[in-house]
Amino acid sequence: MTSADKQLVDTRPPENFAGEEQEPSLFLQAFMPALSMKKEGLDLQTGHIPGAVSVPYPSMYQEDGVTFKTKEDLTALFQKQGVKLKQPIIASCYVGLTACIFALAASECGLGDVSVYHGSWVEYGQRAPQPKVQRSRFSSVPSS
Repeated sequence: MTSADKQLVDTRPPENFAGEEQEPSLFLQAFMPALSMKKEGLDLQTGHIPGAVSVPYPSMYQEDGVTFKTKEDLTALFQKQGVKLKQPIIASCYVGLTACIFALAASECGLGDVSVYHGSWVEYGQRAPQPKVQRSRFSSVPSS
């Protein structure tokens, strides 16, 4: 399989995907103690991995913030955001947590070839050379 056959889905909030919020984000900072991470010395770039599509993890939930949307609504959301449902998917976020939410939602939709990039943005955002980090304007994802 070539890299052209795979696609990357980023589940971070749109502001982080677009590179408009300074890293580490407030969301990531909230989880850092539980993950034994320290903010000091963490040098993260802002933006996203080139070619990634944005599917913010909250967009996969119903209004209660706990229950997944229906299979039909999730499938429509993924397609609207540019996810190619018949291609292998690699899910990414900050450290692999919310990427697992996408992997589970994708599984609920019958998508079987989904993996999680465990290092996610914390790894990539520290190691990638500047030309390998992309910034873009984001559009909000509807909650319906």
